[in-house]
Amino acid sequence: MRNHALSRVPGLAACALLAAVSSLAAADTEPPVPRFSIAHMDLAVDPRVDFARYAAGHWYQTTEIPADKASWGSFNQLDQRNRYLIQRVLEEAAAQPGEPGSLPQKVGDFYATAMDTTDIEAAGLKPIEADLARVDAIASVDNLIGAVAALHHRLVPPPYNPSGAYAPPSTPLFSRSVQPDQKQSDTYILHLSQGGLGLPSRDYYFDERFEKHRTAYLEHMAKMFALAGEPTALAQAHATTAYTLEKALAEVSKTPIQLRDPLANYHKMTVAELAATSPGLPVNTYFAAIGYPGESKVIVVGQPEYFAAVGRMLQEKPLADWKVYLRWRVLSDAAPYLSSAFADESFRFNGTMLNGVPTPEPRWQRVARMLDAQVGQAVGRLYVDRYFPPEVRARLAVMVANIEASMKRHLEQADWMSEPTRAKALAKFARFRALIGFPLQWRDYTALVIRRDSYFENIDRAGRFEVRRQLDLIGQKVNQGEFTLHLRRERERVLPVLRQPGRVSGRHPPAAVLRPRARRRGQLRRHRRGDRPRDHAWL
Repeated sequence: MRNHALSRVPGLAACALLAAVSSLAAADTEPPVPRFSIAHMDLAVDPRVDFARYAAGHWYQTTEIPADKASWGSFNQLDQRNRYLIQRVLEEAAAQPGEPGSLPQKVGDFYATAMDTTDIEAAGLKPIEADLARVDAIASVDNLIGAVAALHHRLVPPPYNPSGAYAPPSTPLFSRSVQPDQKQSDTYILHLSQGGLGLPSRDYYFDERFEKHRTAYLEHMAKMFALAGEPTALAQAHATTAYTLEKALAEVSKTPIQLRDPLANYHKMTVAELAATSPGLPVNTYFAAIGYPGESKVIVVGQPEYFAAVGRMLQEKPLADWKVYLRWRVLSDAAPYLSSAFADESFRFNGTMLNGVPTPEPRWQRVARMLDAQVGQAVGRLYVDRYFPPEVRARLAVMVANIEASMKRHLEQADWMSEPTRAKALAKFARFRALIGFPLQWRDYTALVIRRDSYFENIDRAGRFEVRRQLDLIGQKVNQGEFTLHLRRERERVLPVLRQPGRVSGRHPPAAVLRPRARRRGQLRRHRRGDRPRDHAWL
């Protein structure tokens, strides 16, 4: 066992929810409900000097990060218990899938194919043979962009994500999402932004601190190409080619710090204007391929200079090199969902090398995360039917109403507020919505086809269904009742949350989460609310 001293202090939200257990329960043992306990406190510490240590010092001293987790804290413990509960739902659906087309059938068949390792091993590389063949057949930049658009339609989760279902999907060349317009936040709009990298950020390609990561990444790429059947020398050459193109993309990308400024990363324009500023990029080809044609369509481009640079690179770099890059992205993005040789190598680099996690989670946990990311509301509805009876939701509604009434009285009576400030505060408070337990209107999965045939095919079908759903939202008003975290996520199941609707394509982490620095040391991670200018519509 690895002793883990959480060296940085948590936020008050984390302190209040520290759980009693310090190690993972086995899959067949129901984890206890995490609760606050005086036993977690260090009463020898003066709370005026270090309140966090006072509130949870003993927990820090006695808690270890489980071998299959990148971080550990109260939200992780809540998540672990929920994982156990959701496993029951998934296994029951797989054993008794119900009528064809029903949610139990779709969830059950998805889970069954994901757990059928015999078929997955036998399939080998077959699930992505059509993608690789399409890449091999590319004969022009237009063909290349068509292949990129097809892969964007898959919406596969990233190879490894220590935060569960929070990360955006992995996509080649650049990223696409549908979100509320930052300057007209009641309406959905299509966003394009920089992307296409295999390492976490631009810094990993240039900062000397990440030299060992770059070396390991090249080795990983070569191993993956070799697993796909390439001779060793060719695999190494292709790894160098793909990495060189990724580095070129990274060089024209903004740094994480530069991405914090929302106004500097917001440029509303038409498709025709993007095409004019990125002449080497077949913009119209891309939008036609994703089913959203029209030069007059209005979009938000995060970094126009990135797309202009990509357009130049598409014309200057050999087409053969771009085909190698795209072949790499097909392999890398699909690897966790293929046979064990690919999945193990993907975890070795993305899980262990990048995140310091020694061992992967049990398969059922990884599969539960996948289903949460791909068909979260379908799983959530089955979860609610079993674990969230109407009387519980009614009690929570009363509690939330009491909290709202108390907060409103406080705003009305606060003597430090001027009347204009009070009026604005009350108006802002009136716009909040309490989303309790589950949405009033569930997502409609009627058009989604899931079969008990192929795990990867089900991932592909679910991803394409979600892409189509998101594209259909463009131009529509934001649904105030939309849940952006899925139903079994810890905060929406355990705690009532007052918040505004968030992004369609992404999921946001809890406000305070303990995450290991240098992949295994304690670290507090918070939202950077202060980076947003006052005139931003999100505020």
